Amino acid sequence: MLEYTMFNNWFYGTTNNSLSKDKINIGVFNPDGIRNIQRYSEIKLLTIRLVISKKIRLLRQLKREENPDVDEIVRRYITDSIDFKKELLDFEYLSMPSETYDDVNMIFDEIMKWTNQIN
Repeated sequence: MLEYTMFNNWFYGTTNNSLSKDKINIGVFNPDGIRNIQRYSEIKLLTIRLVISKKIRLLRQLKREENPDVDEIVRRYITDSIDFKKELLDFEYLSMPSETYDDVNMIFDEIMKWTNQIN
């Protein structure tokens, strides 16, 4: 395994063979997952911390499922608020807004700029 984490008594992770060597690989990881990936010197990693208002984040989570588990959404929200505190992130990352299509385009531009720098 490249990285793994336990969430809600289930293990989630990324296997080494799930990465494509000739493509940009994009994943969503918690801070522990990022730290685990950083142990592999052959992996070039760009970490982007998405910044979004609390209201939009909660609305997106509620809309994701037909019958959302509000208790689980609140539990996860609180856990993420603790895990992703800026002062606890001990690795390099870009902090970028993620609320509009323009924001998504800016994120894409940053990924392309980074890709051009490492090639």
